[in-house]
Amino acid sequence: MLKTTNVEMINMNEEQLKSFDLLHNIDEFSSEVLMKLSVNKSSYQELTASALYQRCYSFYKTIFLTVHQGFPSSAKVLLRSAMESMFWLVAISYDESWAEKYVFQDELARLKSYNKAKLITNDDLRKEVLKSFPNDFSDTLKQKIKEKSIQRISIEQVAKASKITDWYHTGYSVLSSSIHSSSRDIESNFIVNDDKDIVGIKVGPDFTDYDSICIGACETMFHSLLAVERTFHIPTAEFVGNSMDAMDIVFPKS
Repeated sequence: MLKTTNVEMINMNEEQLKSFDLLHNIDEFSSEVLMKLSVNKSSYQELTASALYQRCYSFYKTIFLTVHQGFPSSAKVLLRSAMESMFWLVAISYDESWAEKYVFQDELARLKSYNKAKLITNDDLRKEVLKSFPNDFSDTLKQKIKEKSIQRISIEQVAKASKITDWYHTGYSVLSSSIHSSSRDIESNFIVNDDKDIVGIKVGPDFTDYDSICIGACETMFHSLLAVERTFHIPTAEFVGNSMDAMDIVFPKS
């Protein structure tokens, strides 16, 4: 029988504690940039970019708090979601036509939700859920999708438009295992001895993936900040450059 083991001995080391200042500085600067946004309500590009930047910042701040509490699995899920928002934000900053594509993706999602609602086996529940959709919802939405030639866009396509496909094929793909709770990902919840035998279940804070999560969160925020400069002309490049230099010191490459 496996026993749960409190792993409080896996504490943050001195180098990880030093990173707090860097992460906090990025948090503060990103918040200041958010407060400086002036959005043209008639611009799809600015509306979507501002909302996506706010989402990226919100994810960053939550990752920052979560990873410092020693919850790497939760932080990884948040980081993957942040990357997805970041891909769209960067793509939109390079080409405003991607703003409309982003908005139109919601039409496909709404139709998918409607079709799933029709599959609910409980009659009362199905009727109750379908009440939230207008009677002609499906036909009207299908007509709009046809007229606008709306097609599903994969995150890989968005990553290509954002010019950072390496992120999609590396960090984003690796983090997908955390979202789907793959067997390899949940192995991190076990304590394994030198013979690779499982001897216990971890309970308590865990900072073993601290560096990689923080680096991913920082770089996601850097891309987001640069996208804001391209879209809203708020200077961020100098801060990003200085922060990247600081990150190389705080998180030295092995």
